[in-house]
Amino acid sequence: MGRGAINVSFWVSLWPLLPASRKVFGLVSLAEKTFTFTVLALFAAVAIAHAEEPTPSERIVKFYEADRCLEIESQYHSDPRQPYGPVVRAVIAGCLQKASEADALFEGAERERPNNQVILILHARYLRKTNPDKAMNLWAKVRLYARSESIKRMAEDYLSGVIDIQGEEERLSIGPKTIGWLYSQAGEAYTSNPGLETLGGSTSSQASWGNNVVLRGRIKDETSWGDYGAQVSTSAATYYSNHYNDSYTSRLDLPVGVDSGDFGSVVFTPFAAHELRGYSSYHTSWGFGVMGVALSDTYRQSVQAIMYRDQFYDPTAQTQAGDHVRFEYDWLLYPDGKEIFFGTFIEHVHARVDNEDSDQSSVNFSHNDIGLLGSFLLKGKFIGFSVGPTFTYRQDTNDSFYFINGLPVTKRRHDLDLDVRVAVGLPLERSSRVELFYDFNEVFSNFGQLDVQNYNLLNRIYGLNVDLQVDWL
Repeated sequence: MGRGAINVSFWVSLWPLLPASRKVFGLVSLAEKTFTFTVLALFAAVAIAHAEEPTPSERIVKFYEADRCLEIESQYHSDPRQPYGPVVRAVIAGCLQKASEADALFEGAERERPNNQVILILHARYLRKTNPDKAMNLWAKVRLYARSESIKRMAEDYLSGVIDIQGEEERLSIGPKTIGWLYSQAGEAYTSNPGLETLGGSTSSQASWGNNVVLRGRIKDETSWGDYGAQVSTSAATYYSNHYNDSYTSRLDLPVGVDSGDFGSVVFTPFAAHELRGYSSYHTSWGFGVMGVALSDTYRQSVQAIMYRDQFYDPTAQTQAGDHVRFEYDWLLYPDGKEIFFGTFIEHVHARVDNEDSDQSSVNFSHNDIGLLGSFLLKGKFIGFSVGPTFTYRQDTNDSFYFINGLPVTKRRHDLDLDVRVAVGLPLERSSRVELFYDFNEVFSNFGQLDVQNYNLLNRIYGLNVDLQVDWL
């Protein structure tokens, strides 16, 4: 209960002492009642006005947002024993001229909230002109602990030298806030086989140039217990030689993150996605994921369980759909300014059409997948380089039975999917870059041209993308 409410309750409790309260309402005069309620209204107004006076911490934050460091330092020195919270103490420390005082406040704030990105950012900015090496160590922590793409990009800009160490800095919002992020990408690419991967090599298409567009938007509210928000992602690809393979995909995620201790969180994410092919509905999926994230001084790791169901509308692909259970385990490291990602996953797919019987044949579609994926990123002030290989092994859960040239065949499907992407990025300025990339993808399957379906696939893509990011903190 606020102070205003307490004061109002106090004055209301004096009601029996007022002359008007000693009489029944019907027996007192209008003047007495008017006077009584006027006095009560004045007392309430004084109490509410008093309650709306900013607290010392609120005054510190207002001074910070107005870039008035002298007032912050003056208020702190006038009452240094005031019990400020850790974030506010970091704001004060960033304005103190005496380094020993600032260091003591920063160290105390970081002990209480060791993974708070606002405290780390304020400390790193304070040190950028006096102790650049220590500041870079803090920016590395900010990048590791970042709870949004905006904060991560800010840290990467400092670490790569994109931000001038003597330059001006944007003010941060202090306390729980709403974070927005927009990302767009447009590009041209050559695709050697823009077919449908679910149908394998038997549907190999004519090579074609095309364009692609990606749009993503996220809004997130930070709270005292974590954060929640929504993300909408859309992508479209158009092929000039064959519009049958044109695609449009949209996805909605609604993540809710709950902090777990100083170095962990749990994120719950319901999601749904829909894909068009050739302007007709092709694929829909919907499900739920639960992810646990743990942080350390040198790496971030996460484990996630995802359960979802999908559906294909193309009759030739409907057997590929079913119920999915997937487990992922990822590591993210930042050694010496580089970024190394390594992940693994296992997934079981129970196809709703578990086997397809026709002409005395029985073809099975339920399967298990195991995958390894990784990426290496080196980002500099004027250029960035990345390479990311992915290996996926698929094995059907049961044998298929069919005939080849009148002879019976019993065979279990095995696929090895290899994908490698190499890219070079050239930043135009802080919020945009140009990327040149090459992607090689080949599926090696024991189901070939003589079997019921040829699942071998070879596709090569190379092209150019322009990325643009806009965010507010």
